[in-house]
Amino acid sequence: MKKRFLRSTSVVLFVALVAALLLADRITKILAVEHLSDGKAIAFIPHVLDFVLVFNKGAAFGMMEGATLLFTVIAFAVSFGLLLYLLLTKSHAVLELLGISLIAAGALGNAIDRIRFGEVTDFIHTLFIEFPVFNVADSCVTVGAILLAFYILGSEFFKPAASSKVEAKVSAKASSTSSSTPKEDSDA
Repeated sequence: MKKRFLRSTSVVLFVALVAALLLADRITKILAVEHLSDGKAIAFIPHVLDFVLVFNKGAAFGMMEGATLLFTVIAFAVSFGLLLYLLLTKSHAVLELLGISLIAAGALGNAIDRIRFGEVTDFIHTLFIEFPVFNVADSCVTVGAILLAFYILGSEFFKPAASSKVEAKVSAKASSTSSSTPKEDSDA
């Protein structure tokens, strides 16, 4: 059976994970501003990843620039909704809880930047693929959404083998009882 957490444990883990991820996001953004403000990129993994400071006034990847208030309200609404979901449901799978926590932490991390500075600090730049500069909070939202999708799709399409065996036995038993019932003779 898959590991599940009861509501109270889920909420405690959610708060702890969100706090830890917010701290990691905040620290990395502070370090980025301190060490990258001169405009130079710092190679992290040559030809793969470097750090360069960019300020983003829009949503993910700079889309819809200037909608700071809208994105802030959405971030808090999503985070509150996820917490409310945890409070209203009885138990939660590990993947589900991780996905929810990552999404909330990422949303709140960028919302804090928008409230404090009117823009989001981005600094992770991929060199192997053309991709916008991003940050830890963006990564949290992306990874959280992927984990949550795996959880949702997995629970829907990849049922545990034990339940498949039970369904097979029930199906076999039902077909054997229907074939062993006497049928009426139709001598007309």
